[in-house]
Amino acid sequence: METKTKILRNPANGADIINYPISEAQIDLESGEALIDPGTGYPKSTGSTYEWTILKGETLRFPAYVADYLHHIYGFLGVVSEANITKMKEEVKDAAKVSDKILGNSNEENSN
Repeated sequence: METKTKILRNPANGADIINYPISEAQIDLESGEALIDPGTGYPKSTGSTYEWTILKGETLRFPAYVADYLHHIYGFLGVVSEANITKMKEEVKDAAKVSDKILGNSNEENSN
């Protein structure tokens, strides 16, 4: 199973988060979720650390344990549901169709 992920949105009036270090978590191969150390309540570390960045106005997908931690530290970050991402993609497609009609483009690829 793949590592569980979450999508974070940093609002335009948020703050740039640059190279924030977070220890890599051990991932359960069946569930895709971070293994939790019962003694600390935090994800078990592999011993590696990665630096994570999300700039103002960006929407990015992170491993779930990273998204949870960043959202806990930076409360202004929003968690975006998969349903909202699908809706936004459809709105972009619809906007492209309208734009093509206005501009007189007849590109068949944009009508799919």
